[in-house]
Amino acid sequence: MIRITYFGHSMWKLETEHTGLVLDPFSNIGYPMPENLYADIVCSSHNHYDHNHFSLIHGHFEKLINAGQYQIGDFKIEGFKAFHDEVHGEKRGENILFRVSAEGLNFLHCGDLGHILTPEMIESIGKIDVLMIPVGGTYTLDYKEAKVLCDQLNPKIIFPMHYKTDCVNISISDCKGFCSLFEKIVYLSGNAVTTDDLDFVKQGVYIFNL
Repeated sequence: MIRITYFGHSMWKLETEHTGLVLDPFSNIGYPMPENLYADIVCSSHNHYDHNHFSLIHGHFEKLINAGQYQIGDFKIEGFKAFHDEVHGEKRGENILFRVSAEGLNFLHCGDLGHILTPEMIESIGKIDVLMIPVGGTYTLDYKEAKVLCDQLNPKIIFPMHYKTDCVNISISDCKGFCSLFEKIVYLSGNAVTTDDLDFVKQGVYIFNL
């Protein structure tokens, strides 16, 4: 069983019994700032203030900011180089996609992905069970582009992220357009769920109540 916690924007924590991993910790952008948050691994998809707030995390942790393969605790991690825009990083630089594997499941955190992936990259990434994907547009994929990536990867569990909410004053869209493209939408109470409570049979979009 893996516990999944969503803090808002693109920040997540994955926890097994022995290992905790945080992805894209934000600075003060409007969401409540987590307190006493510990991790063994912290991944940052790119060096922007709303994705690289390492000082938010307590404890001695491994910092992952580059593409490559890693085995740390219970997690096998691979970072794939991509871009923050549709012109090979000329606007906003590079972006790392992190595939995180544990207990027979593959998660993919897309960071601030700003372009459609090539067939070669889709093949390199491989099978994905749980996808964390930006859908708000402006700085990342918009909701239609995000749907294309979902169709390419065909995950069973889809968590939209980096979208407009009441907490953030950023010129991005909410997740309504994205959700309208799917049949199964599941609204979760709170901001955490375990993989035991997710349906890996029929594809669905899961929305946390932040």
